[in-house]
Amino acid sequence: MKDFRDFVRSELRGHSLAMYSTWLYHEPTRILFDCGEGVSVSMRNYVFGVDKVFLTHGHYDHIGGLAGVVYSRAAARGDKEKPLTVYYPKGCRQVESLRQFVSGSIRHIKYDLKWVELEPGDSVEAGKNLKVVAFKVEHSSGLCLGYKLVERRHRLKRELQGRSPEDIRTIVQAKGRDAVREWYDKIVLAYCGDSAPVRASSVAGAEVLVHEATFLDENDREGRTHSSVREAIETADYAGAESLILFHISGRYDRRDVEKRIRDAAQAAGWKKPLAVLVVYKLVEIQ
Repeated sequence: MKDFRDFVRSELRGHSLAMYSTWLYHEPTRILFDCGEGVSVSMRNYVFGVDKVFLTHGHYDHIGGLAGVVYSRAAARGDKEKPLTVYYPKGCRQVESLRQFVSGSIRHIKYDLKWVELEPGDSVEAGKNLKVVAFKVEHSSGLCLGYKLVERRHRLKRELQGRSPEDIRTIVQAKGRDAVREWYDKIVLAYCGDSAPVRASSVAGAEVLVHEATFLDENDREGRTHSSVREAIETADYAGAESLILFHISGRYDRRDVEKRIRDAAQAAGWKKPLAVLVVYKLVEIQ
């Protein structure tokens, strides 16, 4: 992947404050993960670029901005005919209620608006050699999903590694490129939504893992529906993630304390890979 700082600055925009609003936009694929309040206000004309919305669950702070996105694309200046597809966990009653509200209150939609239910393991094409794969996360009652953006890549076959460039060229000329390369799937971005620590196997080897970290201290938590900073970092480590973005930090913590506590937790866990936290409207890198 490109440099982590470049990735954060050029490809991502979003907002997350636990209980109030969470959303993350990946500009290259035009995918919006979750859709909390303030999406339209913050993104403005960028909402016309969104092709797909992937909702992790039906809590208001993750779906409360969707009606605004639908309305903005129908009423503001921009491409009013570009289709939009909303993907959500199968059987999610809150999203179904929102769907009824949108269809009943926003009547001047000229574009094709689709609503598609997903289950763990379902995949959606997201571009050339790209797909979004849904996986199950543990958060609240009903099905909750995380999503991973997976790219189909190729590399030199293992048995040919170490061979000279001349040998490789000879094989290609004689048998074609497929004789020297093997294909594999790579998780470019894994977005976990609200959840207890996710299974490392679900996000193994992700270039960028976006994991919630509601609590700076486990003692502040009741139940197991959210994660702590320590747990998120340990999950990233177990999964072999190449970088980590934390989000959904509780509003009970002072902003100035958040960065220090995350830095201390990373140091205690021995995490030395790139690390950032998604806070109010921007990503802050943790040095």
